[in-house]
Formats: sequence, C-alpha cells, structure tokens
Amino acid sequence: MERVRLLIIGPNSFIAKFFMQQLKNKFYTTLSVRGDVWKNFDYSSYDVIIYFAAIVHHPEITDEVLYNRVNAEIPYEMAKLAVEQGVKKFIYISTMAVVGLAPRFGNIKLRGERMLSQIDRLCIQLVRLPNVYGQNCPGTFFHRIEQLSSLKILPIYKNDYKFSLISVENVAVALNRLLLINESGVF
Repeated sequence: MERVRLLIIGPNSFIAKFFMQQLKNKFYTTLSVRGDVWKNFDYSSYDVIIYFAAIVHHPEITDEVLYNRVNAEIPYEMAKLAVEQGVKKFIYISTMAVVGLAPRFGNIKLRGERMLSQIDRLCIQLVRLPNVYGQNCPGTFFHRIEQLSSLKILPIYKNDYKFSLISVENVAVALNRLLLINESGVF
C-alpha cells in the first residue's frame, strides 16, 4: 500500500491528539485554523485532509460569526483550495447532532456538511460521531458522570432521551479504515 500523506486540521482537539498517537507508518503534518495561515497554505503535497477543528463544549464562546466560521465556512473554503491543488480526499469530522440532537452545534455542522457536498472532484467523507469518551476527554460524557456522582439518588424517569457513545480508540480505528475507502459519503 502506498503511503498516505495526511494533513491534520485542528491538532489540539481531543480526538485528533489520540488519532495522531495511533498513526503508524503514515506521513502527517498539522495545521491550525486559529490564524490565516491556512488561506495561503500549500495543500498540493497531501492526499487527505482530516478536519478535526471545531468549537464544541465551549459555552463561553458566544460569537456566532466565529462559531460558524470554524465549524462550517473554513472547512468549505479550505476544501475548495485543496481540490484546486490536487488533494483527493477531505474527511470532515461532524456529529450525530446534525439530526436534531443539539440544535446550535448540529445545525452549523449540517451547514458545513451541505457546503462541502457541493464541491466537485473531491472525495468528501462526512464522519458523524456520537459523544466520544476516553481518558482525559473534555466532552459531555464525563461531565454527566461528574454530575450524577454528586447525587445521592439516581434520577430515573421515562422519556425519549437518547445518548450514544463511542470510544476515542474506536474512532481512531474507524478513521484509519476510512483512509482506505475512496468513496464520498456519510460514515
């Protein structure tokens, strides 16, 4: 198998950090979208871009323009630049919340998915993750465990609340397998 040249966007995310630790015999570079470097970056030496960057689990960030920019507009603009420079695949880490589970984050990620799907000549893979857990995870699962651990009685009630989980280890395995698939789609 030919060596895949990866560009990891958002290397400081929990999932990206774990994924990079698991990469074996793969060439990868990281890039942040916190500045404007990505706008003039040379994407031509990469086969695949994996976009991990996102604003999530940060209720203190109320700037809707920034929220939209990082979660929808930058990935779209980056993918357009990348396809012009010969990149073959763009993997967008999205969320199951696009089906209405978390309106603010889900709606913006869905917007990003729709924008990316309009790009021709580029394999677009949309990875809709549920809540991800793992050691030192900053996300929803461990916050809920902390909240519940302070209670003397576990509140159990009947409703249609759905809460799906995946381990960060399984996400890394799935992403490595996805690198071998050259078809656009939702995964």
